[in-house]
Amino acid sequence: MTQQTQAQRHNLPRQPTSFIGRHTEITRLRERLSDSDCRLLTVVGPGGIGKTRLAIEAATATAPNFAHGVYFAPLQSIYTGDYMVSAIAEALNFSLSGHQEPLAQVINYLSDKTLLLLLDNFEQLVDQGGPAIVIELLAAAPYIKLLITSREALNLREEWLYPVRGLSIPPTDQPDSSDADDAIRLFIARARQVQPDFAAEDQRDAILQICRLVEGTPLAVELAASWTKTLSCPAIAAEIQRSIDFLVTPLRNVPDRHRSIAAVFDYSWQMLTPKQQDVFKRLSVFRGGFQREAAEQIAGATLINLAALVAKSLLRREANNCYQIHELLRQYAQEQLEAEAETVAQTHQAHGTYYAEYLYQRTEAIESGDQLGTMREIEAELENIRAAWQWTIAHTQVAAIQKMTQTFMVFCYYQSRYVEAANTFAQVKACLAAQPPTRQTNLALANVLVRVGWMHIPLGNFEAAQAALSQSRALFTRLGVDPLPYSGADPLPPLSILATIRGDFDEAIRLGQTAQQAHEARNDRQNLAFAHYVLTSARLAQGDYKTARQHAEQACAVSKQAGNQWFLAFCLNEWGNVARAMGDYAEAKQHFKASYHIRETFNDPVGMAAALNHLGEIAIRQRAFAEAQKRYQQSKAIYQESNDRGGLATALNGLGQAASALEDYPAAAENFQRALTIAHDMQFIPLIGAMFISISELFLKVGQAEHALESLTFIHHHAASDQETKDRAAHLLKNVEVDIPAETLTAARQRGQPRDLNATVAFVHQSLASMAEPSSFEESTAPHSSPTLDQPLLDPLTDRELEVLQLMADGRSNREIGEELVLALGSVKWYASQIYSKLQVKNRTEAAAKARTLKLIL
Repeated sequence: MTQQTQAQRHNLPRQPTSFIGRHTEITRLRERLSDSDCRLLTVVGPGGIGKTRLAIEAATATAPNFAHGVYFAPLQSIYTGDYMVSAIAEALNFSLSGHQEPLAQVINYLSDKTLLLLLDNFEQLVDQGGPAIVIELLAAAPYIKLLITSREALNLREEWLYPVRGLSIPPTDQPDSSDADDAIRLFIARARQVQPDFAAEDQRDAILQICRLVEGTPLAVELAASWTKTLSCPAIAAEIQRSIDFLVTPLRNVPDRHRSIAAVFDYSWQMLTPKQQDVFKRLSVFRGGFQREAAEQIAGATLINLAALVAKSLLRREANNCYQIHELLRQYAQEQLEAEAETVAQTHQAHGTYYAEYLYQRTEAIESGDQLGTMREIEAELENIRAAWQWTIAHTQVAAIQKMTQTFMVFCYYQSRYVEAANTFAQVKACLAAQPPTRQTNLALANVLVRVGWMHIPLGNFEAAQAALSQSRALFTRLGVDPLPYSGADPLPPLSILATIRGDFDEAIRLGQTAQQAHEARNDRQNLAFAHYVLTSARLAQGDYKTARQHAEQACAVSKQAGNQWFLAFCLNEWGNVARAMGDYAEAKQHFKASYHIRETFNDPVGMAAALNHLGEIAIRQRAFAEAQKRYQQSKAIYQESNDRGGLATALNGLGQAASALEDYPAAAENFQRALTIAHDMQFIPLIGAMFISISELFLKVGQAEHALESLTFIHHHAASDQETKDRAAHLLKNVEVDIPAETLTAARQRGQPRDLNATVAFVHQSLASMAEPSSFEESTAPHSSPTLDQPLLDPLTDRELEVLQLMADGRSNREIGEELVLALGSVKWYASQIYSKLQVKNRTEAAAKARTLKLIL
């Protein structure tokens, strides 16, 4: 369990070929990206000119300047501002969730980051709201820089343009110059890839002519070089001259004609056989590459066809046997396809059908077979699956929807792609709801609604989840059919989860038991594991620990029998929670660690974070506060990246507990405030109750016993509080009541008991706000810590104050002290003020001198 380091991070795509030339361009781009006045740099030029590759190389060279990394967001298939925001979030590995607008979420995430964001192929967004989003990003995130590639300038005041032309070509009066021969070197390098014994010197004049004809355009140079396997360079130059059909920007030292990559594409097309043309235009329906089998079934491509297209540089074959089409070439092929309406429909239908079957064939494997391998297979085809969903939804392919739903839901859940799945299933729901209510359509709708409900739960959209799941349950009942025997296909377990979240534990148990009985009768192991899982949670909340443990054991046993390792990790966490509630911290820790290791195997950071939160709670109970702080810091970082609000609130609550135990009261108050805000916004009632316990403990430590009493009284009597929370509240109340006068006690009880949840949350927020500033603490707030020395002071220094004092005397700055002792900067200042007050001095020098005189420090 290693915490992510602050090493340079990026997602820049690995390039399959060497980068040749462009030294001047790289230098100038680096200079502009290093200029503090330049925050929006647009690399502008025609298609195929090499903007993307140049920008990637410049970004790589400047990566050390950006503490939070360099990220690449491909926009070639994005045509609206909404999808642009999603593409940026995906590039940042940031999960969108909750009620807040996606752009606002991305802005909040970037607001304190120092990073470079490369937005590639922006041209189609220039008139679709893209520039407005760029302006908002720059205004709200002051430390980021944007590097954009586009065929068209954004025309913004903030924009710095960098026009890109072709690779350098020797001038006509110096044809042998080596100072400007990047295009020639690129041509020779690519020619030798297809013809190892390519003789460049014998054909230098023709190579120079080719490079001039295409104006040094890199993609055109590479395509021309690929023809050297079958044509001589003079023949290639002659063919390019004959096929140029329009002029581009004139150059003085080039004949009075203009070249474009379209000329190269047209020539490539004309050199194909009719069968190769048919295959190539059909391949344009693929997104993000494709496998040979898919090309054969969708485009009718044989291995010979594919090899021919690779040989002509119209396709690339990657190391993983995946074929790729350059986006410009794909668009060209798409234009050819769209000229034949019937062929367009047939090809898209074949594409949608293929990927529906692709997902369906992996339904069992992703739940009970090679789960990891299956996830990797699906992830490799995700762009094609997304395109297939869009076609399937747009054309209401009900049979295909049925085949795609389950596997896509499980895949998205495994990878915490909650927003994407929720959006996709919302579109499917709207599509099905608009159709005549046939039995097949209603059954598909019932299945989709279950998935809608599941996806809304981690996003904190509990009302939407309840509505979708209730509607699904009603449809299954009306149709008289059982849910499919796949994990999560039954609406009853997630409805039980929602009842537990509301604090309606009796209803949660009733729903769970109904599900258990049904799935035992059907021998449906996947959904039976879910039933035992939710019953564990409900029985635990109700305080029936013995029964909860039995269900936890059953949930784990059934998950193992079903072969569902991923869900087993969930069940182990619940088993650990039961053990923790029963006071067996060693057993709890064992289950949480086992859960962590399963999620680590799955490369599931959100699942790992859940286990880390649980391990942090055990560390708190065992008074290992530094360990708890470490665990919660790790989980907090993961939850911030994934935008999991419930997990983040739990992590912040844990950090508040650790800070309180370590006497960093301002940091504790700040963490509790943030945690309570998130949990209250979600209306996660049991979590709020647990937070009130932690916050009340802080109130007691800083001498605010009345505030603690009011909060504890409220949560102790609240119907939605789980039993463990009630027990802890009762224990604290018993201790508090001993030291509070009867009149004060009665008044505090009267204020706390009748409040509703919103009023109590507001009261606690107000109390925490007054504590978040170090100056709010008085000397009397720390009587609980005993000095380690027999100090000759009326008000002795605490252990933590002595630590701070020693570091101050050693000449450490406040920031260095905070890093050493894991304290907020404001907390260090507060401790310093406490030290000055107790020693009756005015500054560090006087404090160190007096402390040494009193032999308090070395």
